[in-house]
Amino acid sequence: MIFGLSQKISGIWRALASVASFGAGARGLLIALVALSLAACQTTSQSGTPPRAVYVPPTQPEVVAQPQGWHEAAGYIRPVHMQGRAPVRVALLLPFSHSSEQARAIAMSMRNAAELAVFRSGRSDILLLIKDTYGTVGGATNAAREAIGEGAEVILGPLFADNVEAIGPIARQAGLSVIAFSSDSQVADQDIYLLSFTPEQEVSRVTEYALSQGYFDFAAMIPLSDYGTRVDNTFNNTVFRYGGTVVHSVYYDQGADDFRSQARELAQTYGVRELRRTDEDGNELGAESLVPLEPGFTAVLLPEGGTTLRLLAPSLPYNDIDNRVVRFLGTGLWDNPLLWREPALDYGWFAAPAPETRSRFVTAYEIAFDTPPHRLASLAYDAVTLTASLANGRGGERYTATRLTNPSGFAGVDGIFRFSVNGMTERGLAVMQVRNGNVMQISPAPMRFGPAQTRTPERPITSLTQDMSPAG
Repeated sequence: MIFGLSQKISGIWRALASVASFGAGARGLLIALVALSLAACQTTSQSGTPPRAVYVPPTQPEVVAQPQGWHEAAGYIRPVHMQGRAPVRVALLLPFSHSSEQARAIAMSMRNAAELAVFRSGRSDILLLIKDTYGTVGGATNAAREAIGEGAEVILGPLFADNVEAIGPIARQAGLSVIAFSSDSQVADQDIYLLSFTPEQEVSRVTEYALSQGYFDFAAMIPLSDYGTRVDNTFNNTVFRYGGTVVHSVYYDQGADDFRSQARELAQTYGVRELRRTDEDGNELGAESLVPLEPGFTAVLLPEGGTTLRLLAPSLPYNDIDNRVVRFLGTGLWDNPLLWREPALDYGWFAAPAPETRSRFVTAYEIAFDTPPHRLASLAYDAVTLTASLANGRGGERYTATRLTNPSGFAGVDGIFRFSVNGMTERGLAVMQVRNGNVMQISPAPMRFGPAQTRTPERPITSLTQDMSPAG
């Protein structure tokens, strides 16, 4: 079987058994899961794509009044066990058949997390319409049209920026909001919300923290790419806004395998620099008035990850830019235990979600599926939990801009977040320090956004601190 049905059922049963809130309803849920999983297995064995509807417990119907003019078209999906009730149809678009094995693995991990979120939401009316985008523009547009034709009220996904951009007009024409997983801020738009980790958020957070700790002279090594341009702009704007100085930035080809020349260039800036004095009229005084300042910068931004970072970071100490003296700063790309073993990153800081609630999510996922989740799986979990938290109300009125852009925000696996009217997401991130092959939190993530809000907040995403604890 494609999805390892017996192991999956066993794992989900163990996960449900560890949650007291499911109580007696868990047995009914498992029965429904078995029946629908068998049907799904038959479907996937023939088509090679995931089933269209997620498994939901056959509990009592929840009657929801619909707004005037709202109706269910003949093509709307309604499983047999949901006859007589008003399902909340939520589309999930992911690249299950992408040419990349890594992309396929990410899609399956996100799908698993989405299903787990449905089970833990406690709602019996959430119906996931799971669609395969193939990772292509054509596949994404077809998946979006199919989901809309089956009655989707909101679209979660796709994963890639060009896919998100392609389905935007289709969703907008249908009057639907999209909660996408791309980290490319350029595809955010009105009613196209990015529930992702963007480099802009991470760079702003770690830079602001460095400034608050007395670091005002910065340098950076920036890749020549769209990502690098976004990072560079955010970095410079943040430093300038708080009165700091970017002394020097070095740019490099991301495909390079040797960064010694760039490190040497940066090292020249790191040496003694001189402060020129002026008289009362602003005229520069002579050379004898120069005051040496050392070093030229006290923090350097390295917005890289993976193999590139492992090559780039050691080139700085090799050129006498000591990571015990100069603070190395990173983005969420540093959030990888394999990188923390690199000695050149020791003492470095990076911004990332607070680890506490995420660790509970990881534990629950592993219990359910006998494997760790991909780093992006939590995005799908939070997206489904968000839609469940807003599911009360009338069809067609649940996922409006007013409700999704609630200024109080929501609390998910990766901390608090809120959407802006332009589709961008603001996240509450922690600052972590790499130390001896591990990380420690040195600045906690905020628990709320800004001052007390005057609006009454929507019901936030349920806290995971209790319902994700293993039994015993």
